[in-house]
Amino acid sequence: MLNCADLVKALKLPDSNIELFESWNYSLLPELLPEESVLAASALKGGFIAGKLPACDSRAELLDRLETLAEKVLENPALMDYYLFCNALAFNELASHKNFRPVQLPSLDELLGGVESKLWDLLLYFGAAAQWFETYRKLGIPEEYAASIIESLPLVLKNYREMNGCFGYPRQTLHWLGHYVQGTLFRIGRFEYMVREAAPWVPLAFRSNKTGQVVLMARHNWKMRGNGLRLPLDEPFAKADYSTRLLMTDKFVRGTYIAPTGFAMLDKEITLDLEEFKPMWQPGQLTAEIHIPGGGGMTMERCQTSLKEAREFFLKYFGWKTPFFWCVSWVFNPDIAAELPESNIAKLQKRVYLAPRDSTGDSGLGFVFGRSDGNWLDYPEETSLQRAFKRLITKGIPLKNGCMFIDDAGIDAFEVDFYRKRTINESESYQ
Repeated sequence: MLNCADLVKALKLPDSNIELFESWNYSLLPELLPEESVLAASALKGGFIAGKLPACDSRAELLDRLETLAEKVLENPALMDYYLFCNALAFNELASHKNFRPVQLPSLDELLGGVESKLWDLLLYFGAAAQWFETYRKLGIPEEYAASIIESLPLVLKNYREMNGCFGYPRQTLHWLGHYVQGTLFRIGRFEYMVREAAPWVPLAFRSNKTGQVVLMARHNWKMRGNGLRLPLDEPFAKADYSTRLLMTDKFVRGTYIAPTGFAMLDKEITLDLEEFKPMWQPGQLTAEIHIPGGGGMTMERCQTSLKEAREFFLKYFGWKTPFFWCVSWVFNPDIAAELPESNIAKLQKRVYLAPRDSTGDSGLGFVFGRSDGNWLDYPEETSLQRAFKRLITKGIPLKNGCMFIDDAGIDAFEVDFYRKRTINESESYQ
């Protein structure tokens, strides 16, 4: 393995990268991640890329270019060291620092040329794939689940080529592949699922042991708009119309009720008797977070099938049952459902319990348009979703995320207004 100074020189990079690489623990690579390095290197040979690259636009040309670049890496010690270093940084948390992001990796334009250097990140993708296939094998998870991750790659490649005019992979999303490599993220049907503690923006959830009714309550000191949605992240707290309150004792919990439509009822502070309404999760408890890959086809049948399969997946392979599933996404923005009432997005929103989430005003732009820079009004209007986004932007309505929650009863029923039928009325008392 080359020392840091020789590596930077061989890659034709500025000397400033020597200090940068050392801050990322380059010298520790051989001793910390020997097995992972072998796996990443295995992706460059033996037909691995040819066997894993799915059908996509200009596949033969893309495969030829990838295999040519892989051969260069295998023949060039500096390129191989850098390839393994990038893999370790992006997918295996080599560095102990807190500020590394894949976009900080220096490009190899001078050494490889602009077009070929754009393929570098796609080569790293297959290095990650070799590792997550092995991770799944060690966990006893069938290979079909590892292979299903790659199903979303053709759309990513298509969007990248349309935006950049060449083959490549978006560097800003490389870190996401590390979750597959670490065995904490799984593609199960239409959705992906990450095992993690419920995030601070997930509301508190309670279920009646008498009726099964689910009630969500805002956490303490959420900054709210008067319409029951969260204050945008880029606005100062002073602009909040209301701050939620939460009080929990050993006998009751009192706080701001969140209606299943996704709006906090700021004029409805409720009290739940904890003898009847039991917390559905405890701080530190693991839950299953849903992520929604691109690609369309989000029918209600596929959504329910994925949720049911995920429930069984975690029981079968981990002996663990999540107390509920949750998700934060622009997909659960109620404004989109209002613009597209017959869409799959609107149908899904009616089958889950929604909650507000603070956002920055551009949520979903990158996903829907493949970019979030420049003049938004110049973006294309090729799909109904793009046109809906443009209408919201034109109306001056901020794009936002929403949060959703669904438990076993909601999954099994998966019917329109399942949670909304059980909205708390003024006349009801839970004290």
